[in-house]
This record gives sequence, C-alpha cells and structure tokens, in this order.
Amino acid sequence: EFIFINMEKITKKSLRERWKNSSFIDQTDISREIDIHLLNNIDLRGINLDEFIFPKIIQNKLENIDLSYGKGSLSIIDSEIKNLQCVEFKFDKSSWFSKTKIIDSSFHKAHFNFNFTDIIFENCDFTEAQWKNLYLLANQFLDCNFSDFTIYNAGIRGFKTNTNLENIKDIFTNSDVQGLIKLK
Repeated sequence: EFIFINMEKITKKSLRERWKNSSFIDQTDISREIDIHLLNNIDLRGINLDEFIFPKIIQNKLENIDLSYGKGSLSIIDSEIKNLQCVEFKFDKSSWFSKTKIIDSSFHKAHFNFNFTDIIFENCDFTEAQWKNLYLLANQFLDCNFSDFTIYNAGIRGFKTNTNLENIKDIFTNSDVQGLIKLK
C-alpha cells in the first residue's frame, strides 16, 4: 500500500507566493503584527517583511529563524541571534544591525545595502553575497566563509577577522577600508 503526499516542488516562487494565501498565514500564527516571541524556530522563507508589522528585535536572544528568499527591512539591536538563515535575502536600506552577535548563520547570496555597527558574526556563511553602498563600523567576523563575497562602494572603519587578511583583501571593491585587523 502506497501513501501519496503532496510532492509540490518547493521553489523560491512558491515560498514567496504562500505569503499571499490568507489560509497559509492563518495556519502559521503569523498575523499582520508578528509577536517577537513567535520568532524562535520559525520558517519565514519567502516573506516580504514590509507587508507585515515586523518587530524590531531589541535586547532579545533568538534562534532558528529562516528568512531565506525573502526581502524587507530587518532591525536587530543589542541582541544575540543563532542560526539566522538569510539565503538570497534582499535587505531593505532601512534595515539596521547594531551591538549584536550573529552565530552559525547564512547570508549566502544575500544583498545588503544598509549600515551596521558593532556586530560580531561568528561562524557565518557570506558566500556569493554582495554588499553595496554601505558603511561598516567596528565589526568582527570570526570563522566566517567569504567565498565569492564582494563589498562594493563601502566605507569601512573597523573590520576585524581571524581570517588571513591576504585571503580577504580582494572582497573590497571601490571601498574606503580603514582598520582591517587580523585577530589572533
């Protein structure tokens, strides 16, 4: 006896389209105003954050949030986030990260064009990511993967990393880099 399960292929398009389906939204406990405490262990793939009243994450400790293939404004301030998945996420210019630790997270093919200050990225994946027209101040990158990662037209004041500087100096294109520091 065979059991057939809906095998609809999950695509980026289907992940984005599901957020236009009111019965899907009703099933997810996500209303138009998202409660910060619902953000742990949540699949928000494909979401357009700007279509919801998405909370600023301030002084919180959260984990397992998947925003892959989505877009919008995300603010994380004075917090710790573990396993934040932002694969191919398109960050809005109004996003803001400050005084936060981001651990075991992926920004694979993510598009950043916003400023951030005093962030510690630990064991994060930035492969094939593009960051453009931004300002970085006093950030640390510990055990991160920078393959095919590019930062364009950026002002950088403090980029500390434990990665060999020879391996990452090529990630900066048309950028004013001051304070590229190798941590021991």
